[in-house]
Amino acid sequence: MITIATLTGSCILALGDLYTGMICSSDDLSKKASEIGQKTGEYVFRAPWNMDYDDNDSPYADASNLSPTSREAGWIKAGLFLYRFVPDVKKDEKANFCHFDIAGSIDMEGKQRPWRQKGFSSGIGVGLLTGLLTE
Repeated sequence: MITIATLTGSCILALGDLYTGMICSSDDLSKKASEIGQKTGEYVFRAPWNMDYDDNDSPYADASNLSPTSREAGWIKAGLFLYRFVPDVKKDEKANFCHFDIAGSIDMEGKQRPWRQKGFSSGIGVGLLTGLLTE
């Protein structure tokens, strides 16, 4: 399962507008995404996959998309929040999951890049997702 979105905006502080943040449960999928990103100019940076970051429990709901105790590692915690909704492919075995946080790389006013002309929608992720689906 692949998701792409802006979730908390905290990825901007870590990576700016050049890299898309990636949180991925699969080493193979992560490597493939990194290779495709290098080809398309849509660079990705993999965050650590560690369930100890998942402190998104809530006293008011099944889960919270933001940690109730801290803002640290917000984009990693938000990716793990999404992982809670990934279905099992076998009993107690979830499908591979990869989330791309485009909070910074979607910036329309940033430096011109292969996927972005200043002042226009960036289209970030189109080449990356196309490559992941076709290669």
